[in-house]
Amino acid sequence: MSLEVVKRVTADFLVSETPKVIAIKGSWGTGKTYTWNSVLKETKQQNNLSLKKYAYVSLFGINSLDDLKLKIFEQTVSADLIGESPSIKTLDKFTDDIFKSVNRKSMNKIFRILPWLGKDRDPFINSVAFLSIQKTLICFDDFERKGEDLKAKYILGLISLLKEQKNCKIALIFNDNSLDEDSDKEYKNFREKVIDIELAFTPKTEECTSLIFDKNKKFDSILKSYSEWLNITNIRILQKIKKITEQTCNLIPTVENEIIDHICKTLTLYIWCYHSGEKDTPNYMFVKKHKGDFTLEDKEIPENEQYWYAILNDYKYFSTTNFDLELASIVENGYIYEEHFKKIVSARNDHILAKKGKESFFDIYDEFFHSFDDNGEELIKNLEEKFRSNVSILSLSSLNTMVHMLNKLEKNKLADELIDLYFEENQEMSLKKKESSFIPENSSLGAEITSPKLRNRIKKELNSNSKSKCLIDV
Repeated sequence: MSLEVVKRVTADFLVSETPKVIAIKGSWGTGKTYTWNSVLKETKQQNNLSLKKYAYVSLFGINSLDDLKLKIFEQTVSADLIGESPSIKTLDKFTDDIFKSVNRKSMNKIFRILPWLGKDRDPFINSVAFLSIQKTLICFDDFERKGEDLKAKYILGLISLLKEQKNCKIALIFNDNSLDEDSDKEYKNFREKVIDIELAFTPKTEECTSLIFDKNKKFDSILKSYSEWLNITNIRILQKIKKITEQTCNLIPTVENEIIDHICKTLTLYIWCYHSGEKDTPNYMFVKKHKGDFTLEDKEIPENEQYWYAILNDYKYFSTTNFDLELASIVENGYIYEEHFKKIVSARNDHILAKKGKESFFDIYDEFFHSFDDNGEELIKNLEEKFRSNVSILSLSSLNTMVHMLNKLEKNKLADELIDLYFEENQEMSLKKKESSFIPENSSLGAEITSPKLRNRIKKELNSNSKSKCLIDV
């Protein structure tokens, strides 16, 4: 059943004056309680709630009906306080309302009998507290997590009593796939008698992601896309993805978009695998160690891993990098080592900028090789600008190509000027790099060095850094 249908039926239930029981069932984490609370708050804001008291009760670990009855009393708040957690303040207000609804004669009887009750005083108080529960909207959550000693049929019996005798409206929220055998059998046996409306909460992936991510926000739009790619419907996991990724990306606001996209993509996958626990979700350590060896046809791969490989391949996650491992540590530790992380990101960002610089420089050559326009001066101007702005990241081969072309175009003065600029800007280049790339005969240059000035400058640089080596070094 779609999210919109569930919202509409739930809203109608909250507005109705008739005591009813609605059951909302679905897989863990898909947003059943989240949706209930959203519709409840919206209906309250519109002043459309038919009942004026509300109690939210988690059945997790409750082992007796008496404890459950007292929990309803403790959790009850006035409808205008929906959204506030129960506290001494809300309990005082609710108790005042009870006293106002009970006449003085009845209160005198209660206070006269209390001193004589002895050890039976607590059960008596519990009974009086439960008697006060009338015309109340009650949400019982975590039905599948109730205590072992509290039978499902007892809870369903209490729900029936609250509806029939106390004019209450009850919502029962649970994961029907996680009910134990006895509870599942008892629910099915009493469902027809107790439950008036039963909703199967099976929202689409797009509906779940829309609850968490705002497509108009930068990070959210990327995360929404990747979450839908992996078909993630678990609201809690989607919230973790949003929170952790925002914290990470907010540390590096000025980096290139490629880094932001990589972080969003990797963290979405890692957080899902780390927290899911579902059998079809790829194992987290399997993903973390993934090296793309799924292409090896002669390797026997277990069936479940074949499925995981297919998910990763479809997601275009082909191999875990060192940067991915840094992101994995954030997921595992729940903490970002800011200085270390910023340093790694900065180096990666510089690499991306260098790559873009080289690409933009060589794009200019398209104007030379793929055009018949008479635009020589414009081409030289653009090349010079690109060269100057990227001089620290360009290779010697790029310099040689540039100088060769300028000499052909009889721009020898400019060629000589750019040679001087290149070597001035690259003074920090290591001797090892110079020896491997500055040798004129080195084929990596891609072309013969025709400029005498460039050949002489290369030899000068090599000679200035040459030193005698001992036999062991040789």
